[in-house]
Amino acid sequence: MASSTPSQAQRAALKNAIWGCLFGSALGDAMGLSTEFLTKQQAHDIYGPVETRPLSFSRIHQDAHRKKWIAGDFTDDTDQQMILLAALVSDGTGSLDPAELGSRLAAWARTGFLTLRKPSLGIGGTVGAVLTHFSPVPDPYVAAMDVWERHDRNLAANGAVMRTAVVGCSEFWDEEVVFGNAVKAARVTHADPRCVFSCVVVSVLVSRIIRQAVGMDAPPRIVSPEDQANPPVHISSGDDPAGRFRLPEDVRRRTPLSLWDHASALWRPTEAQQWNAIFTEFGKRMSSTRTIVQTSSSAALASQPPHPQSQPPLPSSSSSSTSTSLPPYPFPGPDSTRTSQVRSIVDSYIPVLTMHRSTASAAEIESHCFPPSISDLGLDDPSTRGYTLKCLGSALYCYTRSPSSSSSSGEDFKALMQGLIMEAGDADTNATVAGALVGCRVGYDGLPEDWLMGLRNREWIEERAEALLEMVLSRWEKVGS
Repeated sequence: MASSTPSQAQRAALKNAIWGCLFGSALGDAMGLSTEFLTKQQAHDIYGPVETRPLSFSRIHQDAHRKKWIAGDFTDDTDQQMILLAALVSDGTGSLDPAELGSRLAAWARTGFLTLRKPSLGIGGTVGAVLTHFSPVPDPYVAAMDVWERHDRNLAANGAVMRTAVVGCSEFWDEEVVFGNAVKAARVTHADPRCVFSCVVVSVLVSRIIRQAVGMDAPPRIVSPEDQANPPVHISSGDDPAGRFRLPEDVRRRTPLSLWDHASALWRPTEAQQWNAIFTEFGKRMSSTRTIVQTSSSAALASQPPHPQSQPPLPSSSSSSTSTSLPPYPFPGPDSTRTSQVRSIVDSYIPVLTMHRSTASAAEIESHCFPPSISDLGLDDPSTRGYTLKCLGSALYCYTRSPSSSSSSGEDFKALMQGLIMEAGDADTNATVAGALVGCRVGYDGLPEDWLMGLRNREWIEERAEALLEMVLSRWEKVGS
């Protein structure tokens, strides 16, 4: 539990850590799009050595995949993290309601973010399969379990861990609550224990980074192995708790509409008309034939394969996913204190893997969470690049690197993200999680200013970061008083 109400210094440190986590994640996502689904060799051929030619949003290769987003925009990884944040904030009790999270995800999958003029692009196979038949009642975990069972209980994609860092920001002083929220956030779409384990490790690590940042010295209470193997099932009561925190889109008009409101509504475009305009812009950007399909609640995009002359060609790739001829990126060496911190969390929460009689071995956890080098993870292997333990391991590898004492503000973060992104594979997701951990560690003040200035929809994230901070401070004051 929090021991006292936060001081002004603690409030400032808390904001720096939470904003660092959220914006570090978004920056990793947006810049990681540069090499998503490329091989390491292709990434090198396109971008060259980043030590001499740093990555930037203006340099993102404009092929058919990357042209779906405007340079500097984040992808579905950040979309889903902001949805998870909204579910945490709108509840206001510190406990995540999985039914609300699933409902919000399903609504976003249908409609995207109209306020950002963004369709729901890039949804992974597991998340998409679950959300197509998600139902919040009677059990919000049924759809994920059904998809997992249909794949012979061997479906451990990274679509849950990519959105979960924000869980560690809420109730960071109570590891039992963080654990429970991480389990629920994962199980809404991913039933595999390896996915749950990945979410728990990331969320708990974020909570401990924040505890350290604000000066909480008391050791956290670790969830017992029995409770890890049999986490509680939370089903929403449907109650609307007092003291709810509202995001801008959750606020409903409380005063009657005026005559002017009624009149002005007559010439405002309808939602369908707005989506038509959005997809028209999207089609022009893609320079390929698109068909707009309208429904009562969304506008869905039915696409044809892009015309081969409408995009720059990718360099050819050999049959081997990772080129051994490329020189290794100069990552810093490991920091012993951070490595011990990660080791403690991984060892403490391995019992999560006994859920549903998981087949994950101790050797597999060791090789992924503590790789000798980033290349040992084979992040660009097309057959395994979306594996949750690869994403987790790459993020932990970046987090445990020693900081450079000579680097200016933002350079440590940028160097780690560039090295990871140039490993290619599912680069935006890997950098989303790594960016959250490293960003939480260095704080918002330690993020690169040029990347922040190039991030699209930055103010939209700021609104949500402030709402989360307000809720966390309110909860902290309540439990500390």
